[in-house]
Amino acid sequence: MPLTTRGFWANPVRTLALIWISGTLILSLLGPFGTFQIMGFSELLFYWGGVIAAAIVLVGSLRIMVIHIFGRGLRPFQMDAILLPLFTILFTPPLQYFTANGAAAAARETPPFSILQTGMIVVGVTLILIVIREMFQLNAPGVDVPDQANPPEAGNSEDAERSTRTVTKPLLFERLPDHVHGELMAISGSDHYVEVRTAQGTASILLRFADALREIEGVRGQRVHRSHWVADAAVVTLRRDGNRRYVVLQNGDELPVSRTYEKHTMERWGEAKTAPI
Repeated sequence: MPLTTRGFWANPVRTLALIWISGTLILSLLGPFGTFQIMGFSELLFYWGGVIAAAIVLVGSLRIMVIHIFGRGLRPFQMDAILLPLFTILFTPPLQYFTANGAAAAARETPPFSILQTGMIVVGVTLILIVIREMFQLNAPGVDVPDQANPPEAGNSEDAERSTRTVTKPLLFERLPDHVHGELMAISGSDHYVEVRTAQGTASILLRFADALREIEGVRGQRVHRSHWVADAAVVTLRRDGNRRYVVLQNGDELPVSRTYEKHTMERWGEAKTAPI
């Protein structure tokens, strides 16, 4: 199977649609805050669909703020751990107000939920949606990413030929704005985003790191870290700072080399390129 196969849920629009549909169905079936008593199912879908859409917009805005403050180095669970309390604090008061003064009040069969009860429901539903998101993304159809830290064996001419082939515009470039199209230099992953460095600039896109690697088949390079991939043509030197090594790119950026990939990095680019601090 070709490495350009994309996981279905790697598409951010599909992922957001999954979250919106799942959240809408869960809340429509549960009918919290008295909505089940006064609304038909079609009305529930419309009402909670709007609520979930507003929640998605808020989470997206908070994510941008968190990335601006902490950068893109956060792991997925760290991002979720920051977003969950922020989202709960900001989303619970307006949700409690509208449900207490709208659906629950009109039903007249259940007392209004307290803000604590509303917050617990917000946290519970959000955690369920996080689990659903991770289940679909981890099991997204696709292919395994080859270990690009290990160059192909000399005896395998087909793999060797494929590894040395240079692709002018990898499939990944279809996701990039035109102004950054240029020679691929490096890819860095953080959370569900990747930062793509080219000779023309940098762009961040919503895509898993593993899927990004699938879409650069044929470009010579290798991973130097669990979150960084570097193209051969972009390497200027390897810098050593004590026990740590860094890959220095043509644009001056430096990417860390982890211990896992240090041996293969040195074998690929050689001790001759290593410069002390």
